[in-house]
Amino acid sequence: MIFLPLFLATLANGAGPAEVVARVDDFAITRAALIKRLDATRGQPRPPAAEQVLDALIDETLLASEARRLGLENSQLVKQLVQDQKRRAAAEVLVEGEVVRHQPGDDKLRELFHGTSDFVSFESLTFETPEAAAAALKRVKAGATFASEAKNAVTSQLYEKPESAPPFMRAQLEPAFGDALFAAAPGALVGPVRLSVGVAIARPIRKEIGTKADYAARRPSLLEYANKQIRTAVRQRLAKRERELAKIKLDESFLQSLGKGAPTAQQLDHPIASVHGRAVAYRAIEGQARAIAAASGHGAGAAVKIQLAWQQVDALLVEDLAVQRGLDKAPEVNAQAGEFERAALATAALEKIRASAPSPSERDIEGFYKRNAAQYGRPFREVLADAAAGAAAEKQASAIDARLAALRKKASISIDKGAVARASSHRA
Repeated sequence: MIFLPLFLATLANGAGPAEVVARVDDFAITRAALIKRLDATRGQPRPPAAEQVLDALIDETLLASEARRLGLENSQLVKQLVQDQKRRAAAEVLVEGEVVRHQPGDDKLRELFHGTSDFVSFESLTFETPEAAAAALKRVKAGATFASEAKNAVTSQLYEKPESAPPFMRAQLEPAFGDALFAAAPGALVGPVRLSVGVAIARPIRKEIGTKADYAARRPSLLEYANKQIRTAVRQRLAKRERELAKIKLDESFLQSLGKGAPTAQQLDHPIASVHGRAVAYRAIEGQARAIAAASGHGAGAAVKIQLAWQQVDALLVEDLAVQRGLDKAPEVNAQAGEFERAALATAALEKIRASAPSPSERDIEGFYKRNAAQYGRPFREVLADAAAGAAAEKQASAIDARLAALRKKASISIDKGAVARASSHRA
């Protein structure tokens, strides 16, 4: 069996000999490939377990092999999917180059660390003017209590029992106020400090400062968090500039006109924007909109669709910029050629299986509606088209499950559970 020589050589982005977590027939899935997929799930509300991610990689390997058996390797779909992935990888190279140039120093990382590792409990009074706050502070220094001054304050944060005062993270406090509280000893008076609303005086009750040892332990995760922020900022900055240069216009009226039901073929093909002469059809974001609607339990509104549309436009603009700079031919991109081909072949196989799935019968459509009647909340005849689309999707999913089960049954699959556990610990 001949299959993806580059992919088989290594899935570790050109690294040397790599630990193998699984073998599918004669093909190896490396620990590096699994870690890369695990890293891609970071930030998800419920990231999948390493075993689930490995299962997906195994399925992709089986589907890619099936695509070759079906003669899909030279199809236009595969070529386009590979090109799309190269463009996305080029954009990543572009952004990562900016991230490297803007690496945060230890001062910034310590600031992030203390923002979530320093805690202080305090009582405070907030006044309308600096003069009122200063006068109150003077009276407190002369023997008055915070409780007696509360009647003159706009807001007060007092506790009958000091030990009941809740702790606040430094990051929860306005910077000047937090700096003043953490600089003072417990029991000392602080202020007046100008806040975004009013002027405060305060008295710290107890505080806890993150240690050097804690900082050393958390530094890698802090750096990762800071780099994630930089990536987001870089993408936004590049996209904003390219948007202005390209004078992009979005068809918001069309997105606002869409209902909650399944879109028609004409709606899916409707151009919602043009990026450097390339039309962006609604189908480019429809899947995301549908997923958001399913997760939330109600339809994705126009505002969500408009946001998704701009995200798609921005992604294409940054990709175009990266390709313009020749980064689609960068070594980091070329090293992923085998992985791109495998994913593209797997997708082509899935499309072929979906297309061959039988159409739902009237009974199938009615059954789908009955199972989802509470969610629809409308009579069957009013949602017939959407129910038919849902029933068709179920048929396609069943066809995919059946084909994967058959492929797994014929394949020789072995898994190194120890290597999987080591990959999982990398993400943790």
